[in-house]
Amino acid sequence: MSIPSKTFHPIPGLKGIYTAHAKKLQSVAILLSNGELCVYSPLRGLSEAEFKSLDAIGNVSFLLAPNHYHHRGVADHVQRYPNAQIVCSLKAKPRLDKQTGLKFDGLDALIKHLPKEIEILEPEGLKTGEIWLNIKDKNSPAWVVCDAFSTNSPNANGFAKQPDMLGTFPKYGVRDQSVYVPWVRKQLSRTAPSILIPCHGAPVQTSDLSVSLNRLLDKYF
Repeated sequence: MSIPSKTFHPIPGLKGIYTAHAKKLQSVAILLSNGELCVYSPLRGLSEAEFKSLDAIGNVSFLLAPNHYHHRGVADHVQRYPNAQIVCSLKAKPRLDKQTGLKFDGLDALIKHLPKEIEILEPEGLKTGEIWLNIKDKNSPAWVVCDAFSTNSPNANGFAKQPDMLGTFPKYGVRDQSVYVPWVRKQLSRTAPSILIPCHGAPVQTSDLSVSLNRLLDKYF
């Protein structure tokens, strides 16, 4: 799977959500209630054009490392946006502080600036302190996830055909599947997303997304 590099562009059907790709990874920019931006999973090695496309959307005030592995682009973004607050879950903070030499804050300040339709989810039963975003859009409810799910390359409309899961995730991401799997199923029942925006792959949109994600849980666990 190889996704061509792109500038930040909006996700069709979702207000205030933008993505950019670099090789196999995806970064998500979220427009906050104050008009500024949070970058979820900052990408390493963005081009000047990609940074300028982000600047054109708004001022970057938060950089969110979505788990304790996804930190390699943080330093680039700190250099570009020295006044941005770098944040992560409390579970991810010890390893991120050590690996990057930076000081990460918790999520409280970011939560205060999230639009009312965006909810932070912290999956139970994981090792990595992963953070998801639940976008409670009336027409296109969506999840932004890190390593928990993946997709393939986009088609002509910018979406992938179906969700998948990284083969390494059950081993390196999950601490207790007897806790994690029921938690995910409960969230799927509660939120019923129709769009999945992963860090690994392009967004995917389907009316039976919850069914597909439950089947992936059956397959890998």
